[in-house]
Amino acid sequence: MAILTQTKLSAADHNFTKLSITPSISLFVKFSDNPIQSFYAKQVYISLKDATFQASFALRHATKFYDSIGQYYLSTNSLPEIVIIYTNRGPDHRYSIHKEAQKNSILKYELQISIDKIQNILFDQIRLLKLHDDYFEINNPASEKEIDKFFEVIFFYLIYNL
Repeated sequence: MAILTQTKLSAADHNFTKLSITPSISLFVKFSDNPIQSFYAKQVYISLKDATFQASFALRHATKFYDSIGQYYLSTNSLPEIVIIYTNRGPDHRYSIHKEAQKNSILKYELQISIDKIQNILFDQIRLLKLHDDYFEINNPASEKEIDKFFEVIFFYLIYNL
């Protein structure tokens, strides 16, 4: 790389973005006795959360995963044993922008329009993806109402089964 001697060399940090979209992906696998066969099952579920208004945290992920399990196994009468591998690099919520948007309705509206446009572009691309012959399924991120309902289900399950 050639740099002029009078030029300021600068680079952006990987995390310089003010608005970001975080994918959440659930991939169901089915292990075969034949090691040559693919272990990927038929369906991949994807949701895209915007880091400004939809904080990424364990309950949001768990709620969406619970919904994906319900969608995937809806047609069967039994639920197999499931191993969940959850990875998270930490919070991705853009709190300062979120805080300002709560104070300024015009800012919030404009940000939401920008985020929606990018999400729709990404959704259009994701709709083209498929595993084997099945297209990826796109889900909306868990809303606060869905998270509350999921927490109630888990809470009542624990109370009545302990």
